[in-house]
Amino acid sequence: MSLNGTPVRSLAHLGRLLDDADGPTEPPPDFWVFELGAHPPVIAALRRDEAAAALPKILATHGVPAARSVGPLPPPPPPPPPSPAAAPSAPPATDAAAEANGTADDAPPAAAPAAPAAAKI
Repeated sequence: MSLNGTPVRSLAHLGRLLDDADGPTEPPPDFWVFELGAHPPVIAALRRDEAAAALPKILATHGVPAARSVGPLPPPPPPPPPSPAAAPSAPPATDAAAEANGTADDAPPAAAPAAPAAAKI
């Protein structure tokens, strides 16, 4: 990408190029000519004065608070700690009788009762 023939290295560089176009050393160009590096190249030419005049309305329409930031955004706040209700619960308590008869949740299954012996004739 280039602006008025100058290759753009970053968004910050583009901002400086746009600012320098309004500098006192030379008259500002009538157009900002953006050339995008496609094949064939895409060229967009904006009238500098009309683009600058439209900027406040464009920002307001899209809810953008400023044309540029003054630096990087602050880091996002840390996530809130988990609520006590979301914390994992302890396994249910068992009593000795449940463990003895094999009905406790974590007790091994009880052995099957023996079949009655066949009656002798």
